Amino acid sequence: MQKKIIALAVAAVASTAAFAQSNVTVYGVADAYVGGLTSGSTKATVVGSGGLAGSRIGFKGTEDLGNGTKALFTIEYAVAMDGNAGLGANVPNYNPASSTQTRQAFVGLTGDYGTVVAGRLQSLVYNHNAAFNPSFGTAADTTQSASNLGLATFSQERLDNAVAYVAPKLGDVTLAGAYTSNAAASDVGAYSAMTRAYEASALWANGPAAVGVVYRNVIDTAVAVAGNGNHSYNLGGSYDFGVAKLFAQATQQQNNHDSDHKVTGSQIGAVVPVSAKGAVILSSAQAKLDVNENKRVSNALLYKHSLSARTALYGGIASSKGSAGATASELGVSSVVNGTATAALVGMNHSF
Repeated sequence: MQKKIIALAVAAVASTAAFAQSNVTVYGVADAYVGGLTSGSTKATVVGSGGLAGSRIGFKGTEDLGNGTKALFTIEYAVAMDGNAGLGANVPNYNPASSTQTRQAFVGLTGDYGTVVAGRLQSLVYNHNAAFNPSFGTAADTTQSASNLGLATFSQERLDNAVAYVAPKLGDVTLAGAYTSNAAASDVGAYSAMTRAYEASALWANGPAAVGVVYRNVIDTAVAVAGNGNHSYNLGGSYDFGVAKLFAQATQQQNNHDSDHKVTGSQIGAVVPVSAKGAVILSSAQAKLDVNENKRVSNALLYKHSLSARTALYGGIASSKGSAGATASELGVSSVVNGTATAALVGMNHSF
């Protein structure tokens, strides 16, 4: 019996050593909320997942290969806190950021030459919006309502079948590029899954100030229209004054084959600390389709109160309005044409 115990102890030590060598971290977010909404003639009370941030569980790690090079990986799945679903199940839960099945999964190398990864990636547009939209990833994300007009440059997309490169920092500037050979159509605002997309971004950050720009060109290879697809630009900035951090974005997306089909959008926001543990989050976004002047405007007000470094309570209200033939939506429910959608929610967020 004693020999068995010793053998088990040796095996456990060996297993721990191997685990430590690969430096694997398990992380995640558990977030659930209760919300009420009015959208057109629809009134409902919902329990949702991902009110402040998408619920998830992930695994990431690095291994030192020597000569300044490390291997790295990340595998991250969505978790539906409000339903009986398996890990990564795509269950409607009133937050697009939570309902994505595989949030990201990639492997790559990093070193003095930069970082290169391949797999299912957060797009450069995603990373840009996360940096310059204070309501990004919440159930009340104002840019998500604007994205429903067809503006993919405001959406929370990932890229399938993708490769990306992040260059070493050049002073205060970080440059990055990404390519996908077969993106999901819904992620890049295209018509089919047979879609190529190219992205390039630049971010300057120095102290309280940051400015970023991202460009995307989407080529839809399955539709028989010369130059089909779209291209877009997104410019963002932020400045932390101490008493408040301000954010702003401006974006434009245009079809490659139709100069009249253009969507323009903008977003402004702020995070205002009101106590050592509390902060108010404000955001407003709008998008307009030039060809028929369809327009959406969305506003959100959230309050986050931190109970600890990893746990917070939150609450907020949000509203969206469609005009000139556009609908509006909140918590995943669309209004009638030219209608208004409003929502209120309270919830709890815990990260680990």
